[in-house]
Amino acid sequence: MWANLDNETEEAAELAGAGRLRTLVSITLPQLRPALVSAAALVFLFCFSSYGIVLILGGGLVHSIETEIATAALQFLDVQKASALAILQTVFTVIAFSIAESISKQPIGIAQVDESTHKPALDRRDWLAAGITGLVVVGLVAIPLALVLVKAFTVDDGFGFDNFANLAGRGERDLLNISVFQATLNTLRNVAISAVLSVGIGGAVSYLLTRNRKTRKARVSNRVLDVLFLMPVGISSVVLGFGYLVTFGSGILPIRSSWLVVPLVQALMATPLVIRIIYPALVSIGSDHREAAALAGAGSGQTWWHIEVGIIRNVILTAIGFAVVASIGEFGAASLLAYGDQATLPTVLFALISRPGSTNYGMAMAVTAILVLLTFALVSAVSFRKKPQPRL
Repeated sequence: MWANLDNETEEAAELAGAGRLRTLVSITLPQLRPALVSAAALVFLFCFSSYGIVLILGGGLVHSIETEIATAALQFLDVQKASALAILQTVFTVIAFSIAESISKQPIGIAQVDESTHKPALDRRDWLAAGITGLVVVGLVAIPLALVLVKAFTVDDGFGFDNFANLAGRGERDLLNISVFQATLNTLRNVAISAVLSVGIGGAVSYLLTRNRKTRKARVSNRVLDVLFLMPVGISSVVLGFGYLVTFGSGILPIRSSWLVVPLVQALMATPLVIRIIYPALVSIGSDHREAAALAGAGSGQTWWHIEVGIIRNVILTAIGFAVVASIGEFGAASLLAYGDQATLPTVLFALISRPGSTNYGMAMAVTAILVLLTFALVSAVSFRKKPQPRL
């Protein structure tokens, strides 16, 4: 959002004698208010629905609604308590949405950056911001990931590949039901299916949201559809997994017993992110091209496939990247629904670190390194951008 702001206003303020801080407070931040509120709401919702972090770092001493739902459903089989907590989380999610949108006066979204816009170069006044950014990136992201990679190759007598060689087994006392190689294949399969489903559904919903917004009835229906598909952002995968566990455990559609249930929940979790990315891009390109294509005799499907998809190609790749990230490390739903030979890398990792033993610890570090490298490889693959060719 910031990258898309017009630089002329800030430049005019600078010519009028305003310093960098005053320009930021008086001009830039008011324009960024909707994006700041949207970002704050998304951070709140992601933290509010966090399960794996609380479960691992809490060490059993820190509890949240997420961990209580999982404990009630899996350990005590208390469906009533789990359902009540799920409803409570849904209520908090609706309240967060309402507050955020009442402040920002626009829907919560993920803004796209136009890579062709001109950005001002850094100068000495930006050293403080650059320094803080560098400390955060290096201290909170790069160093922990680097240490994990080092630990993965650390053995008793120095460095080696023993931890990775142990991945061919099942851990101490045959802890794992499947090998890490099989869990990796399960993860890649689930990621591929969930990414295809979420991008397909998210693209279709975004397409519908950009059509027929002239009448009040159409605007209301679009708003309901928008909120409906935004809800999974604040309702965690644990709650969704619990819902699938209760709803589809038996009856006409017992998909709980199928491996397909995990990628379905992952797709449902990733779909709101896809919509938040594709929908603003479709709105930004306007309707002139549709009108021109209609005059030329093209149908809506032809316009979408031959014109709009080409315009937002990079945006679709970004949406695929978000869907991959949301799916590859998903732990909440998998911990409830993946069992036996359908375990994924995150569930295998949790099983290893939750049991004592040097072999299990070394294998956990190796699995973490595989997850890091796998995520980096997949995101890099879908983040490839072709440079736009100059028009003659």
